[in-house]
Amino acid sequence: MRTTFGIPVLLFLTAVAGCVEPASPGETSDTTTRATTTSTATNSTTHATNTTTTMPNEPPKANLTHDLDNDTVAVNTTFNFTVDGDDQDGDNLTWDLDVDGDNESDYNGTDADFGEVSHNYTENGTFNATLTVSDAQDNATSSVLINVTASAGGAKFQDSVLLPCTTCPDVFIDSVEFELTPDLVGLPFLAESTQGDPDLIFTSEDCDGDEIELVADEGPETGTVPEGAACMIVWEFLFPDSEITVTIGTPPPDEEEP
Repeated sequence: MRTTFGIPVLLFLTAVAGCVEPASPGETSDTTTRATTTSTATNSTTHATNTTTTMPNEPPKANLTHDLDNDTVAVNTTFNFTVDGDDQDGDNLTWDLDVDGDNESDYNGTDADFGEVSHNYTENGTFNATLTVSDAQDNATSSVLINVTASAGGAKFQDSVLLPCTTCPDVFIDSVEFELTPDLVGLPFLAESTQGDPDLIFTSEDCDGDEIELVADEGPETGTVPEGAACMIVWEFLFPDSEITVTIGTPPPDEEEP
């Protein structure tokens, strides 16, 4: 009886043990697999939380102005540009000012240098002045047109022949006095007489003020109105009855017919 029952029992245990396959080397059980999956999901969630979003750069702003009337200035006359800019991001700014439209920087600085920039043009013409402001990533520009003439405002050429001053004191016998205004300083003049050889002086204040400059060359007198001149006194020494004419400014060239 012991031997008979031993055989079935042994077979039954073998069959039951065969239903559960042992894990092969390198494989894990179901419990181990579930733990690994849970750990991966946790790490993925942590990575998404630490993601950083980069905001786009806000470009700077540029503003160029000046202190001229009607965008017009006389040649060789100093005036002021005002350069200004702003940046919403608070970035450090640099700027370049091209005053004549040749795409080259004539003045430059940083945001600490915003303010007035003095300049004078030495040639007639119309110039496109451009301010460029940069925050190292983006640029902004602002432009103005400047008209440069031989006389401020350009209309002075219509009245360029000065009329004698009727209220000025007679400083010299047979002299003619011409009252000057500050906007004529630096402009070219021409003094002529019917006899061809006038002399002249410039004085400060009124025509009996201090002498600033004497011009006594042979023939018609030319030059530029000096700083501080308020009066021009002209005379013809040898021919006191000469007719004297003084012209301030250089008339522009005649416009071509269309």
